[in-house]
Amino acid sequence: AAPAATAATSKGRWQGHSCRAFRKTLTGNAAGSKAGTEAKAGIVAKAWAIRGSRTTEIDISSPRKVFLSKLERKGFSMVPRFLQTSIPCVRADPECVLAAVRKNASAFEFAADSLKSDKDFMLNVLKIDGGDAIMRAAESFQVDGEIIAAAREAFCMNWFKTRCAAIPWEDEDILEDAPPFLQADRESFSVQFTSCQYRLIFAN
Repeated sequence: AAPAATAATSKGRWQGHSCRAFRKTLTGNAAGSKAGTEAKAGIVAKAWAIRGSRTTEIDISSPRKVFLSKLERKGFSMVPRFLQTSIPCVRADPECVLAAVRKNASAFEFAADSLKSDKDFMLNVLKIDGGDAIMRAAESFQVDGEIIAAAREAFCMNWFKTRCAAIPWEDEDILEDAPPFLQADRESFSVQFTSCQYRLIFAN
C-alpha cells in the first residue's frame, strides 16, 4: 500500500507541475502574442501616418492645378471671391494665394490664418501688395522691423506707380495715405520715400 500511495502522490505532484507549466506556457504565449500584436499595430499605424503625410503633400497638387487654371480666367473683381470660396487647402497654399494676390491684392484677406502668420510668406506678399496686406496679417508683424521695412518699401513704390515720381512730392503727401504702423518712424519713412523716388526717376 505504501509504494502505491507514494506513486499516487508522485503522480499528483507531476500532474500539478505539468498543469502549472502548461498554464505558464499559455500565459507566456499570450503575453508574447499580445506584444507581437501591439508591435504590428504600431508598425501599421506608423505606415498609415507616413502614407497620410504623403497623401496630404500630393493631394494639393490637383486642387492647385485646377485653381490656377480657373484663376487665369477670372477678372480683377472676381479674384477675392474666388479665393474666398475655394477649399481650405487652396487658401492655405502659398502658390495659390500669391497667384491670387498678384491679380488682386484684396484677395489676401481670404488667405488661411496659417499663411497670415508666416513671416516668409508675408515678405513675399509685401513685394506684391504695397502694405495693405500687413493690416490683415498677424498683429505681431506690425512691430517686426524686417516686415515694416518691406511694407514701407512696397507702399512707397506702389504709391509712385499711380503718380509722377519726378514731381517734388513732400513726405506729408504720402504719409497721409500710409497705414498707421508705417507712420510711427517718420525719419525712416522719409529716407525710404526719397530712395524710392530717386530710383524710379533714374530708372526712367
